[in-house]
Amino acid sequence: MKTFLIALLLLLLIVGFVIWNTIDLQKTLHELIALTEALPFEASEFRQSPETQEIVETLYHLWDKEFNRIVFTSGYLNCNRADEELTALFIHYRNNNAEDFTHARLLLWDSLCRLKILEGFHFDSIF
Repeated sequence: MKTFLIALLLLLLIVGFVIWNTIDLQKTLHELIALTEALPFEASEFRQSPETQEIVETLYHLWDKEFNRIVFTSGYLNCNRADEELTALFIHYRNNNAEDFTHARLLLWDSLCRLKILEGFHFDSIF
C-alpha cells in the first residue's frame, strides 16, 4: 500500500508539473505573439523608431531567455523555424529593409502560433 501511495504521489507531481509547464509556456508564447502583432504589418507602415526597436529587442530577449524551455518540450525541429525568422526580423530591422522585415514578421507570427498549438491542450496537438 505504501508503494502504491508513493507511486500515486509521484504521478500527481508529474501531472502537476506538465500542467504548470503547459500553462506557463502558453503564457510566454502568447506574450511573444502579442509582441509580434505589435510590429508593423505592411512595409509602408515600417519605420525605424524607438518603439519598434524596443519591441524587436524585447521580442529577441524574451525568445532567447525562454528558448531552452520551449525547445525542451517542442523539440529543435519545431523551434528552429521561429528562431531563424526572429533572427531575420532582427537583421532586417537593423538594415532598415521594410519588405523583408514584414515578411519575416509574418513568418515569425505563423511559427509562434504553430508552437502555441503544439504546446497547448488542443486535440490538434495530440494528432
